[in-house]
Amino acid sequence: MFLEKNLSALNSSVFSELSLKIVSYLQGNEKSQLSKNGGGLAYEEGEKEQLFSEIKTQSLRYPFICLFGIGDGELIKRLIPSYSLIIVLEENLDFFISAFSRFDFSEDFKQGRVIFVDTSSEKLELYLTMLFSTKPYYQYLSLFELFMNGQYYQHFYLEKAKAVHRLCESAIFTTLSTLGVWARDILFSVYENFLFNVPLMLENIPIARLIEERKNKFENAIVISAGPSLSKQLPLLKKVQENAVLFCADGALNIVLEQGIEPDYILNTDISDFAKAFLHEIPAKSLIINGYSTHPKTLKSLKGKNLSVVLGTKDGVCQYNFFKDFGFIELGGNVSHFAYALALELGFKNIIMLGQDLSLDFNGDSHAKGYAYGENFETEADIEYFKIKAYGGKGEVTTHITWDYYRKDLERLFLLNKNKATFINSTEGGAFIKFSKELSFEESAKLLTNKKPNFSLTKPITHNKAKKILSKFNTKVKADLRKSQGMLEGAKELLNALNTILESHKTLPLNFLEKVKKMIDEFDGKLEEDEFLNDGKLEEDEFLNDGKLGFVFYKKGELICEVLKAKIEDESLFHLYYINHYKEWLGFFIENLERKIQILNKGLENSLRE
Repeated sequence: MFLEKNLSALNSSVFSELSLKIVSYLQGNEKSQLSKNGGGLAYEEGEKEQLFSEIKTQSLRYPFICLFGIGDGELIKRLIPSYSLIIVLEENLDFFISAFSRFDFSEDFKQGRVIFVDTSSEKLELYLTMLFSTKPYYQYLSLFELFMNGQYYQHFYLEKAKAVHRLCESAIFTTLSTLGVWARDILFSVYENFLFNVPLMLENIPIARLIEERKNKFENAIVISAGPSLSKQLPLLKKVQENAVLFCADGALNIVLEQGIEPDYILNTDISDFAKAFLHEIPAKSLIINGYSTHPKTLKSLKGKNLSVVLGTKDGVCQYNFFKDFGFIELGGNVSHFAYALALELGFKNIIMLGQDLSLDFNGDSHAKGYAYGENFETEADIEYFKIKAYGGKGEVTTHITWDYYRKDLERLFLLNKNKATFINSTEGGAFIKFSKELSFEESAKLLTNKKPNFSLTKPITHNKAKKILSKFNTKVKADLRKSQGMLEGAKELLNALNTILESHKTLPLNFLEKVKKMIDEFDGKLEEDEFLNDGKLEEDEFLNDGKLGFVFYKKGELICEVLKAKIEDESLFHLYYINHYKEWLGFFIENLERKIQILNKGLENSLRE
């Protein structure tokens, strides 16, 4: 009865794959598995009532829960009013069909109260990362647990549920890594580098104009990374270099130059001046493309070269209309990701990958021979290593958590752009990377039949225009400083008020505590509405790509989670506990906002000197 409505709601969302899969299954002539096994899923007497009570008790006041198994749909329908979001994970199409036929989930789905995820989808990890990155749920990830929808799933799907649980934990780690929970110093460095780099960016090649001049002019590109497998590919690369546009990660530059290979594009995103060791020699024909996060000393050492500084596509701090000539491209977590993203923007259809190991080789080397810091540079680092599937699906290789994060981020990029380009992994070593086509370099080189064109050099914008843009930017920074000072004062006033209340040692009535909680909620509302604090930090997945205070707002959620995990039933005690934890977060917020203000002041001083 409700099946068509539910499928229509699914079909109009990013989860349309499930709807199409169900429709295709129904149009087939196979007899339903539910009919074959006499109905399939069944609950014991009183089991659903017990499940309902247990889940509600174990997740008291939780904003969201994850449930393995759709069951017959009834338990989920009953639970929906108690949560802002329920994520339902299921792989059995017959169970989806049965539940969708019995209950109308269409409005719940459209309003985001329930999400149905097909655990057999190749996009599963992408879906999970997307869901866990969504406002406000990223703040409450420490509450995650996977509830089972009955004994049937415990009996028949336990191993699958364990695998899904591990994948959820992986997606949560990816989300928190992007948020910068463990790397706030790095995020502040990115922000500081950006502010210092703006004047030099305006003096050099605007990337948007370069893309406009060169887009779709050639089909074949090679992205050269510095993994240990690169060494064996160099002789053939030298032979075919005139038949492909070469994008070279900075760490691979001296390696290819020693073989007489000159890249068309050299890319760098390092926030420290670490990369200066790679960039002693820049061929006259090469363009060096830097992320806005590149260390200012590195950029200054490249002055006079064919230089471009590129703004990130998802960082709200960059998203000003007056900067449109200088962005916007997805930089990703590492320099090779940036290279693939730029190749996509330039319209290449075949993107060949070399040296993209993201693992140690069988000799224990982390980089190609000739790498500036030594081929065992990361082998000797104090990092925990583990095994993952190897290139070609044969055996395993050794990787670490950062490389594995890069791999997953590349898989997301490749999946989302699979209709724009073919990503051909000719590394012939290292980790298996999903959504890429594995071919030996000898095979992929057969695609390279045409000579690449010669491009004229894109000109910088005029000095007068650059001056006007810099003036607009300085005006924006000054406005941000005024707003941040006002927000800082408000935060300090609230912190003082909460300290006074909590240190009074009086018995505080519930109605008073509720008024204090309302005062906190009003301050939170101002934070969400404030333009300065919402330059990418509080708006869903844009928030996760900010380089300033994203981790601060995660910290708030983490502290609130401590309150929720306590499962306090008494309302007065719950409010008191909540207020105390919010007070702790305010101190953390003030500390980091003051640091951001300090960076803004330094950036403005530098910009005004230029």
